[in-house]
Amino acid sequence: MLLITAVALGTLLNPLNTTMISVALARLQEDFQLTFADVSWLISTYYLASAIGQPLMGKWSDLFGRKKVFMIGLLLVTLSSCLAPLAPSFGWLIGFRIIQALGSSALFPSGMAMIRSQITANQAKACGQRRIDVCVIPL
Repeated sequence: MLLITAVALGTLLNPLNTTMISVALARLQEDFQLTFADVSWLISTYYLASAIGQPLMGKWSDLFGRKKVFMIGLLLVTLSSCLAPLAPSFGWLIGFRIIQALGSSALFPSGMAMIRSQITANQAKACGQRRIDVCVIPL
């Protein structure tokens, strides 16, 4: 149960990070002296990096380990989220958002794979236990 809760909270970061930036767009546009088309790249680059990153991170989780990729994803999201407010320019902010997107892209495929493998293991154990109970004939 704890694994499912941790993975669920981790995978929640991707949709949360894609939507929460919309609240700050007007302020960022004002602070960095940007047009709306320029500031909208914060949303577009996040979606693009997520779309490219999720299949790659899924493959990497198969190659290098699901837990390792999940933890690296959490680390990337944490670091980029801490550094983004300190971005000296708009280019740096976009860079931090791309890192954030790649980190959160690692969370979903590796997290779902961890849950899937955990549930499969529990199902096999449950089926094995039932078979023993059914096959034992009381004397």
